[in-house]
Amino acid sequence: KNVPGSIEGQLLFAKAKYISGELETAQHTINNCIRLDPTFAEAHLVAAQIAYQQDNFAAASQSLQQALSLDFEVRDWPQYNLLKAHVYTSQGDFDEALVVLEHALGLAKASKGGAADKSGARQERINEQDHVSIYLELSQVHLRMKNVTAAQEIIQEAMSEFKRSKEEGRITIANAMVTAKRDVDQALGILRSVPPSSQYFLKAKAQMAHIYLHQRNNKRAFAKCYEELVEAYPSVSSYMFLGEAYMNIQEPEKAIAAF
Repeated sequence: KNVPGSIEGQLLFAKAKYISGELETAQHTINNCIRLDPTFAEAHLVAAQIAYQQDNFAAASQSLQQALSLDFEVRDWPQYNLLKAHVYTSQGDFDEALVVLEHALGLAKASKGGAADKSGARQERINEQDHVSIYLELSQVHLRMKNVTAAQEIIQEAMSEFKRSKEEGRITIANAMVTAKRDVDQALGILRSVPPSSQYFLKAKAQMAHIYLHQRNNKRAFAKCYEELVEAYPSVSSYMFLGEAYMNIQEPEKAIAAF
């Protein structure tokens, strides 16, 4: 039955299942949430996120449109804009993705400066993680459009804005990805600067490995990235990554030993 709080509870449950990768359960839950209240805009937004992860871009776009039709303020939510940009990018419509992200970045900057609307909703909905995600997605769209200079400018602005924040590691790795388009050695140097104590150390090593394998065709250096990961974090998952790396360069005996 539709008792007070039940819809909000189901929404939170659906979000948790979505984050944990249990998409079928998340989809079932959010569908039930929408059935109980078809006018709940945030539920349609979560439905769009789930559909996107399932590569159902048409359904994602439809859910986004439904959310917007129910609550026009949705267009000022970073999650809405990020997802809409993802859908456009997946469809190869980079120009539209750029427009959406630039709009989102303007909202994020205004919110950080305290320029929220009367209800304050916009300020509540834009946090540091979402703000950085907008910068990084905007940079990636510029890269897809072969505009490396614009991508670098966006990353540099993000680095300046979020220096010494919890999101700095994400930006550092994104900076290396952009830099690799013009200077591979510099990109590798940026990634080496990420210390083992960082929560982004694994991502940095993985990106280094990708560069060594695909841009340098250096299989030994590729494997060494994962060997260094095991040295820093000798966990089961690290050994699994190492084993997969050995398999990628056709060294099955070493892979078996790692597994």
